[in-house]
Amino acid sequence: MSFIKTLSYRFLFILVFILLTSILTYSQGKHYPVNVSVWFKSLSLNKSDKDSTNFNLNILYSKTGSVRGGNIGVAYTDIQRNLNGFNITGGLTRVKGTLKGVSISGFGNTNEEGVKGFQISGVGNLTNNYLKGAQISGVVNYVVDNITGAQLSLVLNVASENLKGVQLGNSNIIGKSLTGAQLGTTFNVVNDKLTGVQIAPGNLADIVKGGQVGVLNISSVNEGLQLGVFNVTDYQKGVPVGVVNVATKNGGIEGIVYTGNFQSLTAGVKIRSAKFVSILEAGWNEYQSYDLSSWTLAARYGYDFELAKFYKITPDIGYVEIFDDDASNEHEFALQARILGQAQLIKNVRFFAGIGYSQRYEILKNGGNINDGKFIYLAGFSLF
Repeated sequence: MSFIKTLSYRFLFILVFILLTSILTYSQGKHYPVNVSVWFKSLSLNKSDKDSTNFNLNILYSKTGSVRGGNIGVAYTDIQRNLNGFNITGGLTRVKGTLKGVSISGFGNTNEEGVKGFQISGVGNLTNNYLKGAQISGVVNYVVDNITGAQLSLVLNVASENLKGVQLGNSNIIGKSLTGAQLGTTFNVVNDKLTGVQIAPGNLADIVKGGQVGVLNISSVNEGLQLGVFNVTDYQKGVPVGVVNVATKNGGIEGIVYTGNFQSLTAGVKIRSAKFVSILEAGWNEYQSYDLSSWTLAARYGYDFELAKFYKITPDIGYVEIFDDDASNEHEFALQARILGQAQLIKNVRFFAGIGYSQRYEILKNGGNINDGKFIYLAGFSLF
């Protein structure tokens, strides 16, 4: 009786073992050193999307479990698990698992898990997880998670999380922080902290701890360098260098009027970004002009040094464009450097006076140049 009982247990054990082995084998699929597929299942060596292969040749449509080696396809390649090696497909490639290597597709690459390597395509690349490597495409690159590496495209690069590396394209967008560089031909966006540099006609970042270089630079807090024509921030804690520098929270604007020995009357605005100032002016009757009437437009850049609560010293440099009756035959402009003393003697009114030097250039269209310089002085007031 005990013998029969022991035999029954052994038979049950063998049955369970066979069943588990069958399930495991089915879940892993078969392995093909070389797999050829014209159309999955109908005209292919492998019949299951769990099968693995070292080399897969795909004519129209193939679907395999994993590829450990290489894949060459014409139309559509679908890899259900991982690709460790290389892929070259004329159309679209989908890797549901992890890519470790390089995937080159004529139309696009999609990846459900992470990428450790390269995605290269003619149109677009998509990764729903991390990227450690590079995406290169003709139109768009998109990574849902973090990037350590680079995105290069002709149109758009998007990283939903953080990027440590480089984005190079027409437009670049990062959902969180950048440690590295964005180089764009239209605009760059970093929604959180920028530790690095943005270079494009338009740049937008939340907190700048590096630099922005462009025509228009915008940030919430600038703790680095803004170099452009227009620099805008809420809090200026760094250095803005531009024609117009604006700080909405720790800056301001003043109206200025003054006279001097360079021209009869000048009026304009002085825009403060922390202690940095940019001045835009228009003037009338430039004294060195030989014509009956003349007027000027000027842009200046300077810095307010506070001596006491109501007293400031402001050095500035500027460019002055000169227009007169004979403008069709000549181009006149002046480069100037000045130092001004300011005193607030009345509420919301500052009086100022200063001296400087003006180097005037006259370029004649029929040939020949004239330039001369002189010391200048001025006095006026500002309203704020």
